[in-house]
Amino acid sequence: RSSKVVPILDELRDQSKGADGPIKLSKIAAESAKTLAIKPVLKACVARFKAMEASESIAALQSSAKSLADEAGIDLKADDGKLLRRILHQPMVDLRDGKDID
Repeated sequence: RSSKVVPILDELRDQSKGADGPIKLSKIAAESAKTLAIKPVLKACVARFKAMEASESIAALQSSAKSLADEAGIDLKADDGKLLRRILHQPMVDLRDGKDID
């Protein structure tokens, strides 16, 4: 409903004068609302759900990496763990994006 997000709504409001606006303009406004407001919000929600689904896999990956680092005498949180953290970064991003990793 925000004309800041869907600017054509101001024009539709001006032409409707409290009633239904012109059909052609209403259809254009509806398509604009889908493109500019609904689809981006839906995309963000789907991304959040994918990230939530991936949280267990990310935690398992981090746990495995910590175990391996501990065995090697590497502190993941210290400077000596920087390379390992860098290696883990992209797979964790991929998991958050809903991609499969090996």
